[in-house]
Amino acid sequence: MKIMRNSFLIISTLVIMIQLLSCASFEIQFQPQAMKSRPKKILIGTFENRIVEHKPFIIKDFKDALRFEFLKRGYDVELLAVDGSKNTDNITCEENSIESYDAKEPQNSKINQLAVTKEAIQQCCKKYSSDMFINGSISIMETSELTDSKDSALISVAIYNNSGERVGEAYYAGSGRMDDAKTIKKISERFAGNIHSKLLKLRQK
Repeated sequence: MKIMRNSFLIISTLVIMIQLLSCASFEIQFQPQAMKSRPKKILIGTFENRIVEHKPFIIKDFKDALRFEFLKRGYDVELLAVDGSKNTDNITCEENSIESYDAKEPQNSKINQLAVTKEAIQQCCKKYSSDMFINGSISIMETSELTDSKDSALISVAIYNNSGERVGEAYYAGSGRMDDAKTIKKISERFAGNIHSKLLKLRQK
């Protein structure tokens, strides 16, 4: 009986762990009529930093992983170049047209002023000859449970055509160590894979 009871406890624990690991949710909404054809080149723009803890590389790592996943699916992908100046973090396609807060602290008073205008997206897409523009935000809060700590994350991605019109949005909500390479890879795979499946329904140029 003791062995059976221990086995039951082990199985119950495993079931609970699997449920916790699979509780991440992902949603995507896409308007195919707003895209004339399947894009060949994707431009990945800035991601607003809403991370409470100081984790300066998560956004950069996520954007790199997202670029790789799109490349793997046959797209030409480019990360929007950021001015290397120490005092500014503005995009080079048009001075001050789009501001980047990828590596800044969430306490920055300008953090909620991230505005991507239709005209700015048009300018960037024209300069980089891209058909689709992506930007978004990453919100992370660290939580502790007994001796274990993990991150609670909400990642949003906005999708635009090269005319600057928003054609879709995708959201991920889940938990895990967001500074872990495997976690970032899995999340970026999910975003790229789901966006790609929507784009496959469009006609090719």
